[in-house]
Amino acid sequence: MIDRSRISLAPQSPGVYIFLSGGHPIYIGKSKSIRDRIKAYLDFTDTRSSVPKIVQEADDIKWIITPTEEDAIFLEQKLILENLPKYNIKLKDSRGLKYLKLDMASEFPSISITRIYKKDSSIYFGPFNIKDTKELFECVKRVFNVRSCNDHKFKQFKKAKRPCLDGQISLCAAPCAYSVDRSEYMRKVNSMKDFLLGKFRAVIDEIEKKMWEEAEKENFELAAKYRDALEAIKKVLDYKRVVFQDYRSGDYISAEVFDEKVAVAAIKIREGRFFGSYGGVFRYGGQNIDEIISSNFIESSDNVLECVSDYFVEKQVLGKYIFRPPQDEEERQILKFAKKSALENLLQMRTSESEKIRLLEEFAKFLLLQEIPKRIEVYDFSNFGGKRLAGVKVHFEYGKFIPERMRFYNVSPEGYDDIFALKNVLERRLRDGVSGKDEPMPDFILIDGGKGHYSSAESVIAPYGIPFACIEKKDRNSRDINIIYQRQELKPRGKLLEFILRLRDSAHNRVKRFSVRQSTRVK
Repeated sequence: MIDRSRISLAPQSPGVYIFLSGGHPIYIGKSKSIRDRIKAYLDFTDTRSSVPKIVQEADDIKWIITPTEEDAIFLEQKLILENLPKYNIKLKDSRGLKYLKLDMASEFPSISITRIYKKDSSIYFGPFNIKDTKELFECVKRVFNVRSCNDHKFKQFKKAKRPCLDGQISLCAAPCAYSVDRSEYMRKVNSMKDFLLGKFRAVIDEIEKKMWEEAEKENFELAAKYRDALEAIKKVLDYKRVVFQDYRSGDYISAEVFDEKVAVAAIKIREGRFFGSYGGVFRYGGQNIDEIISSNFIESSDNVLECVSDYFVEKQVLGKYIFRPPQDEEERQILKFAKKSALENLLQMRTSESEKIRLLEEFAKFLLLQEIPKRIEVYDFSNFGGKRLAGVKVHFEYGKFIPERMRFYNVSPEGYDDIFALKNVLERRLRDGVSGKDEPMPDFILIDGGKGHYSSAESVIAPYGIPFACIEKKDRNSRDINIIYQRQELKPRGKLLEFILRLRDSAHNRVKRFSVRQSTRVK
C-alpha cells in the first residue's frame, strides 16, 4: 500500500502520475492536478472498479510534471506504449496508439507501423492515434520512397529481381530490383530519419515544392495527393504543442542542487514543439553544474546539436554539441520549467524536504509570486531596557535554516527606534550583497513589523527589485498576524501560517538573546 503522506507531497500541477509495484509501472495516468488525482485514488472517490486493485497492488507512486495539460496527454500515451502497464487496458489494445518505426538494422532500412516501443537500433516516432499514424505513414512513403515490406518479402522480390506494387507505382525506390544503389537509398533514409527526429520544416517544403511542380504540369491528381499528404503532416504536428513560432530546436537543460544531490532536467523542443523531457538525480560533491550537464544529460539517440542552459554564460562547443545560455525571455521561461522539473525529481526522493518545498509553493501561490523563493531572509530587531539596539538576519534555503549565513547587527548602544534599525540593517546587508561580501542575495525578505516598517523598508529595498513583506501582529496574541505585501493585508491560515510563524520566531528568539548577551557585557 502507498503511504498517504505522498498526497501532500504531490504537486498541484498538470502532468503524469505512475503507480508502481516492485519498481514496475502498473498504471499510468494524466491530470491537470497531480495531487488531486492521487488523492482521488487513495480516498477511493474515483469509483472505477480498477482503482481498489491498483491502490492495493501499488507500493509506490511517482509523477512527472508537464508545462500544460495537453503536454500531459502526449506524455501519458508515450509512457503507456513504452511500458504497457497491466491496468492501462484501453491503450494496450491494438486499436490504441501507434508508432512509426524506422528499422536501421537492415542493409536497406524499412519503415513500418508498430504499437510496441523497443530500445533497439530502430528509430520510433510517436505515439499517435491509428488514423493519424496511417496517414503519416503513407505520406512519408510517398515523399521519401523508403520500403515498407518486411525482410522476408524483400528477399523474395530481390531474388525475383522485380519490384513489388509499391515499387511499380513509385511509393518505393525498389532496392530489391536494384533500381537504386545503397548510397542514394541511404540519403532518402537519412532524410526520413531527420524528419522522424523533428526536422519537419524541410519535409514540408519538399512536399509543397512537389505539389506545385505537379500542378504546373496539370497533373492535378498527384498534386492533390501531395496536398493531402501535407495536411496529414500538419495535422500530426498539431498534436504537439507549439512552444516557439520560429521552429527552433534544442534541449533546454537546468538543474537544482539540494544538499548532496543534484537533479538535472531537460525539456526537448523539436522545431518549436514540446517533445517530452528526460533527466536524473546524482550525488553532488561541489563540481560545476555545467560539467555535470555536458557529461551526463545528453541523449545520444538524438542528433540534436544545440543545448540551452542557464548554467552556461557563453557558447561552448563540446564534441558535436553546442551549449549556450538563453537568448530571450521565451527560452528563459522554458528553462524555468526545466528547473521546476529537476526540483520535482528531488522532491520525490526526499520526504522531509519535500514538505518544506510544498509550503514554499503555497507561500508563492499565496503572494502570487512567479517562482518559489529559494532563499528567504527574515529580519527582526530588539533592545534590552532601551540599550543595545540590535538586528538579526536569518537565512533560510528551501525552508531550511542555514546557520553560516546568519548575521547579527549592532545598530546603536541605546535606543528603541527599530524603524531606524531596520533601515540601517537593510542598507548594510544589501550593500554587502552587491559588493560580494555577503552572498547570495535573497529571493524574498520577511520583516517582523507593521505598516511603518513596510514603508521604511520599501524605500531601501525597491532599487534592488527584491520582493518583501512585513509580518504584523494584530494584538497581544502573537499568532494572529497579517502579511503586508504590496501594501495589502493578507491573512495566512493553516500550515502556511505555522510556516511563517516558524520563520518569524526563529529570527525573534535569536535577536532577543543576542541583545541580552550584548547588554550584559557592558560594564
